[in-house]
Amino acid sequence: MKSGPSNPASILTGPILLIHLTVLEQGRDPYWIDDVVFDGAPGVGEDYRREAEKRGGPGIVRLQPAPNGAWLAKRNIILLAK
Repeated sequence: MKSGPSNPASILTGPILLIHLTVLEQGRDPYWIDDVVFDGAPGVGEDYRREAEKRGGPGIVRLQPAPNGAWLAKRNIILLAK
């Protein structure tokens, strides 16, 4: 495995890095869910956690090292009720 930080989110600087997600379900208008943000990144502290709407479930992900040297994050998405 490549050497590097134990949590790459800890070396991020500046504004919060995030991924915007839109859900497209058959028979529904598209809707936004909470952004994916990285645990340990600047700006993702207690205030952010408290104020998150958790649309689609929690959007804070933890990066984990993969055997090939890449970093992986997993987010489960909770869809709206029918």
